[in-house]
Amino acid sequence: MQSDQLHYRRGFTLIEVLLAVAIIGILLTIGIPNFLKARTSSHTKTCLTNLWHISHAKEEYAAEEKLSNGQSVEWNDLVPALLKSKPSCPASGEYTIGKVGETPQCNIDEHVLP
Repeated sequence: MQSDQLHYRRGFTLIEVLLAVAIIGILLTIGIPNFLKARTSSHTKTCLTNLWHISHAKEEYAAEEKLSNGQSVEWNDLVPALLKSKPSCPASGEYTIGKVGETPQCNIDEHVLP
C-alpha cells in the first residue's frame, strides 16, 4: 500500500523550466555588459603600462646617448637594448615613440598617458 502512495515525478514542469531560463537570462543581462567593460578597462590599463615602459626606455636611452629635447628616437634604438620586444597595444592600436621630451602616443583616443 505504501508503494501506491509514493508518486515519482519524472522531469520538470514547464513553469520550473521557464523560471530557470528567466533567471539565466537576467544573470546574462547583468553579466555581459560588465564583462565587456572589464575587458575594455583591461586593454586600456595594459596599453598605458606599455606607454609608460616606452617612455622610460626613451628617457634612459636619451640619458645614455646625451640627447636633448626634440631629437628623434627610433624603435631600433630601444629594442632589444632597453625593451625586450616592441610592445603592441591589446586593442590593436599603434604606438608612436615621439621625440625626446614628448610623451609616447597610442592612436586610440582613450589610451593617453597623463
